[in-house]
Amino acid sequence: MRIGVIADIHGNLHALKAIIRDLNKAGISDYIIAGDLIADCSQPNEVLDYIKTLNATVIKGNREDYVLSYLKGENQHWRNYEQMASVVWTAKTLTKENVEYIKGLSDSCVRSCGKCGCIRIVHGSPFHISEHLYEDKEQDRLLEAVQACQTEVLVCGHSHRPWKKEVNQTLVLNPGAAGVHFNQWSGAEYAILSFENGKWQASHHIALYSVEDFKQTMHKSSLYEVAPIWARLIVQSIEEGFNANINFLRSFEATDFHDGLIENEVWNQRAKVWFNFEINHHHGNN
Repeated sequence: MRIGVIADIHGNLHALKAIIRDLNKAGISDYIIAGDLIADCSQPNEVLDYIKTLNATVIKGNREDYVLSYLKGENQHWRNYEQMASVVWTAKTLTKENVEYIKGLSDSCVRSCGKCGCIRIVHGSPFHISEHLYEDKEQDRLLEAVQACQTEVLVCGHSHRPWKKEVNQTLVLNPGAAGVHFNQWSGAEYAILSFENGKWQASHHIALYSVEDFKQTMHKSSLYEVAPIWARLIVQSIEEGFNANINFLRSFEATDFHDGLIENEVWNQRAKVWFNFEINHHHGNN
């Protein structure tokens, strides 16, 4: 038995299709998709429509939760903050059919694989959709997660960091990020689960695709007009292989926040500094 494992697509159809092409070439047509299907990139409907054609076990992530909460009338103040413009744009862009689709997704699930045992699928952790699990820190929490699942495999995402580790005879796997990935190849990350010799094993892989085509899709979308700073940070992250969005957010002081969000004037001022620095820095290395 072999299963392709995908997480954190974030509306990047180019990346998702590249992964599926790679998996199909390997003879794999059975998939697990561990949440964050949409938001941040510019093709949420296209990604969801494509996922619905796949033979896949799918759960939702925190991005789907954000979108659904906004559509339910919660957090309406987000529309006043450029920081949240990407989430609001995604919520407004989704078709009614795709809203219903993500409403129907579970936060987690257990997939039975017959004699091979069971796979628990979460986005963040078994305890919370937005909690990060790591292989190299908070070992007690990782052990608690495994004990809570009591399955042969635990699949998680959310951190955009590919890793695997065996904990108390349970294989814990994060496939990395399909859509907003941070690696030197600018490639979509995924994993393959294999049941061999009575045991689950996992391998990590990179699917290469045209980042230039992805950029053109982003630029042509109204997302780039509505959330230009966030969209530009996403492109920078993918091109340069680091989490530009998180690093940008960490550049703010506590006093820059109002009700947990950054005022637009401060947001735009900091973006000018950030991108001028990046441009000057790269020119200086040429």
